[in-house]
Amino acid sequence: MISSEISLLERFNITVSKAVRIDYFDEIRHIRPVDIFNTFMREYKSGPDAILFSCTGMYTLEAFKKIHRGINLSVPLISSNSAIGSIINDMYSSNIIKGRI
Repeated sequence: MISSEISLLERFNITVSKAVRIDYFDEIRHIRPVDIFNTFMREYKSGPDAILFSCTGMYTLEAFKKIHRGINLSVPLISSNSAIGSIINDMYSSNIIKGRI
């Protein structure tokens, strides 16, 4: 799956400098935030413009909090979860969904 995601990003002129896979046995939702954090800390090198975590089933938001507490990071951490949350927040703030949830 990683190669498909890289191809899509590169098709839109987004350079992928590194891709890391976190192995799991059962379901991806069973990857603990601490495992995401530990993999990030082991693999992270300064220099990227942003860091993308790809999988809706991973608990990335919890891991992001731990990453930000662990290091002073100057680049955005992006995941489908944070993108969805941002869209919902924007919709709520602009009264598109206010009062409906």
